[in-house]
Amino acid sequence: MKKVAFYTLGCRVNQYETESIKKQFAERGYEVVPFDSFADVYVVNTCTVTSIADKKNRNMLRRPKKINSNSIVVATGCYAQTNHRDLAKMSDVDLIVGQKQKGSIANLVEDFSLYEGKRKSFVGNVFKYENYSEIDFAGLRDLDKAFLKIQDGCDRFCSFCKIPFARGQKRSRNLHSILQECKMLVEEGFKEIVLIGIHLGAYGEDLEESCSLDDVVEKLLEIEGLERLRISSIYPDTVTDRFVELMQHPKLMPHLHVSIQSADDNVL
Repeated sequence: MKKVAFYTLGCRVNQYETESIKKQFAERGYEVVPFDSFADVYVVNTCTVTSIADKKNRNMLRRPKKINSNSIVVATGCYAQTNHRDLAKMSDVDLIVGQKQKGSIANLVEDFSLYEGKRKSFVGNVFKYENYSEIDFAGLRDLDKAFLKIQDGCDRFCSFCKIPFARGQKRSRNLHSILQECKMLVEEGFKEIVLIGIHLGAYGEDLEESCSLDDVVEKLLEIEGLERLRISSIYPDTVTDRFVELMQHPKLMPHLHVSIQSADDNVL
């Protein structure tokens, strides 16, 4: 049986997506092993929020070949999207996979033999991604709590932040798909769901139909068996009066992780 190992840097969204990539390999018969173990394939899901994260990405990508020189090393995630040209210079990396292609990583690895040992890069223009990319339900689990991704991308282009170049424009997940995954997680026994995204408060702004984060929360609170719903990071100016009213609901946890990077408009 072939073995695959994973290392994830960065946010909950990255961690959530790694679980989906794991599922791709599991469905092809791979055994998932710890990252410091001998494996046939190593996947590093990168982050690029800070220069320290960039350095750690490169360090983690250099490790696999020291364990198995014949392994296939895959770099994906935000740093792979924004710095794919730098990664192409690293002899330790075999495949560079951008955000849009994450759902095909297992296929790309399986096809690696067709490249005759040549390193390949599969990175598209992130600003051309107009719709939310659905990935296989896998879910990020943490004891009795599960994370549910409902949104990707950001259009704010704050001067201190690189994320729009790594994730592209804001894109919202279909409401039906969100409810379907939430119900599945509840049926699996999870009592608490945490909503995650790159810019949660922008949910629905890109959809043709009228649907907001408030609507998503309201629908999720109606799901039988769900005991607690929690919101992850959110911009303070996207919290509406309606959302504040919804927070009176006993299922919605009265806690918000509010990002206040600067109180100076000129800096932002």
